[in-house]
Amino acid sequence: MSWLLLLLGCAARSPEAASEPPSWSTEEGVEIARLELVEALLDAGQPDAALHVIREIEASGVEGATLDVLQAAALRDIGLVEDAEFMLLEALRKQRRSGDIHNELGILYMDTQRLDDAISRFESATKLDKENPEYANNLGFALMSAGRPGEAVEVLRTALRQDATRMRVRNNLGFALVADARPDEAYRVFRSSSSEDEARYNLGVGLELAGEPSAAEAAYTAALSANPDNARAQEALERLQSVSPAGDQEP
Repeated sequence: MSWLLLLLGCAARSPEAASEPPSWSTEEGVEIARLELVEALLDAGQPDAALHVIREIEASGVEGATLDVLQAAALRDIGLVEDAEFMLLEALRKQRRSGDIHNELGILYMDTQRLDDAISRFESATKLDKENPEYANNLGFALMSAGRPGEAVEVLRTALRQDATRMRVRNNLGFALVADARPDEAYRVFRSSSSEDEARYNLGVGLELAGEPSAAEAAYTAALSANPDNARAQEALERLQSVSPAGDQEP
């Protein structure tokens, strides 16, 4: 916490508020802390440990969409995709206006290459919560994956306006712009969130995915000019050169 937040907290605290128990010692606070632990375990790639904590939470009588989504995510991560989908669809019958459930279904469908279903779920999530940049980012990524970069750009720009601090949104927007044949705009977006060499490297990746190996090679070369130690750019450049017509010729 910054000194400014500490100062504001002290200035805003009344004698009555100071006597209240801290949020972590309340029942609600404990529940939030346990859910955050589950999220942390999932982020750390430990779905089995997350399921153990979820079981403890359920045993204490807690239920709801948040817990259903976390449990489904854990099941998906350990490979029980059908069980995860069944759980989410059951949860959705009870809470049809839950953007989180629609979003998690979209992620599941992306993982299983059901792009149309994923787009439909992400669209439902964004309609339920138009101000959620995560939903918009996921929809944009799905549209880009489905070969609809122009639509993806518009959705990702919306996500960026909602929260410009999200580097993943900026990168996805950059890749969507490359796919939409707008490399100069893409470079500016990549450069806004990374160094010159990383921006050029990302541009190269996008161009390579777009089927433009010569332009990608130029971007990787520019990345190495900016930073000769960029190992990923060097590896990508060597890979492209090894499969180019010149690379196939006998010495």
